[in-house]
Amino acid sequence: NAIKTVQVQRIGGDIALADMEARSTRPQDVTVQAWSWQEAEVEYFADGPSGGESELLINVRPDNTYRWVFKQIRVVID
Repeated sequence: NAIKTVQVQRIGGDIALADMEARSTRPQDVTVQAWSWQEAEVEYFADGPSGGESELLINVRPDNTYRWVFKQIRVVID
């Protein structure tokens, strides 16, 4: 198992973020290693049983707004 990366992208244009947060719903199986609002990406490591699942909960705050956008991404462990 290796560290994997999720890239946050805006449909139809570039994304400029002011802040970002990420966590796993099952940290014993999928661990968030790091996140970077500058690079708009989340790095995670999956170490649970094969076929297991977890979710990454990612909150981003686009530049020039006070509102946060929430995204939920399912991770299937292979």
